[in-house]
Amino acid sequence: MTTEQNIATVKSTYEAFKRGDITAMLAIMNEDVSWITPGQRELIPFAGQFKGRAAVAKCFESLEASEVVLTFEPHEFVAEGDSVVAFVHYWAHAKATGKTYEGEGVHFFQLRNGKVASFREFFDPALAASAHVAGYDVKAKSIDPIHCKFCN
Repeated sequence: MTTEQNIATVKSTYEAFKRGDITAMLAIMNEDVSWITPGQRELIPFAGQFKGRAAVAKCFESLEASEVVLTFEPHEFVAEGDSVVAFVHYWAHAKATGKTYEGEGVHFFQLRNGKVASFREFFDPALAASAHVAGYDVKAKSIDPIHCKFCN
């Protein structure tokens, strides 16, 4: 696959996500896909390491159950070979607390045979935790991102 085709595959994944079509999104992934979202599941319900389409589906079920994504905008793509990096802006509402959080993230995709083989997300999990956990205020804490106990 060319880098342009790989970027198009990642964009198709995002388009399916934005439509709420998780079935279509999963169809763009290899059966043994690896999916990593930083953070601890006790704080961020959809965080963790997921292996295989069925596990990734559970990740998105947790996401849908725990928050409403208000804005999700990929705005830049960089590709080399079978790797694609996307820069995204997000804004979400945590259902349990009613709080929102907003930030920038980086997504790293590796593709194999035209499908997503692995995904790794980079964002500030303390922002998400502050929205999902009542009483957790990221502004009140000094967070060292290298040694953050809430990061994997």
